Amino acid sequence: MTEVLNEITSPRQLDNLDCLKFISDILRFLLTLFVHEKKIDFDMMSAILESSQFLYHTQNNRKTFLTQFLHDHGIWSNSMAWKECIELTMKKRMQESSERIKKRQEQKKKDKPADAKPKNLFGLGFGKIKTLMQSKESKFNEEVFKHTNLIFNELSKYV
Repeated sequence: MTEVLNEITSPRQLDNLDCLKFISDILRFLLTLFVHEKKIDFDMMSAILESSQFLYHTQNNRKTFLTQFLHDHGIWSNSMAWKECIELTMKKRMQESSERIKKRQEQKKKDKPADAKPKNLFGLGFGKIKTLMQSKESKFNEEVFKHTNLIFNELSKYV
């Protein structure tokens, strides 16, 4: 189900309001299971939040979004669920971004001529030593700083 919801990345109009209501019933059932089982699938919760902003039905020139059928569910009052969902989503997005950056850097290295030598050998050595000496917290802060825009964009989805 998560994979299906993650495919909804742009606004999609549903021609039948009953279809939208049926989807909301399924999602409400899943959210209720999360509450009763006290175990939340945060990937699913995130996918529900995101996709529900894109699915809508138009009637009399008014859009009815899926969120209107889900907004009153009790899971949204659980602040720990929100915290965990946001935290895990941020970590996932930052990791994906870091992987994309590494791939780009590797591609640039492949594109460089093989005989190109670094200009400052001392700088490379000290850079490696500095990296080894950094604490976990400073590495995390560096990652957060590097991904500030990504974090802001993700958090704005929850607002």
